[in-house]
Amino acid sequence: MPDEGWMKTLFGRAARARVGLWVVEQDAAFSQHEAVASVQADRTAVVQELDKLEDLGLITTVEVEGSRRKYYVVVDHPLWQIFRAANAARDEMQQAGRGASVATRGRR
Repeated sequence: MPDEGWMKTLFGRAARARVGLWVVEQDAAFSQHEAVASVQADRTAVVQELDKLEDLGLITTVEVEGSRRKYYVVVDHPLWQIFRAANAARDEMQQAGRGASVATRGRR
């Protein structure tokens, strides 16, 4: 994903944003392996963020018959609105041909 500075600033970690922005769009069960491959981030960081989403009640684990992998499904939760809004803003910025600048004014 280009220009991830705004993601890190807004969400605290770029991996958190990337995982959440991807997960919110999933309509079917997905594995940790699929998440890692899709967001193209470090496996450890992706698993940590999936664990946090699960702790918040945004996703839950499910068993997939015949698979030993860990699978998740998205749970209907109001907090997903944050990620949907971030996805819409990202898409709008990409269509406009610009990324979000991260201002440093006022930082100490």
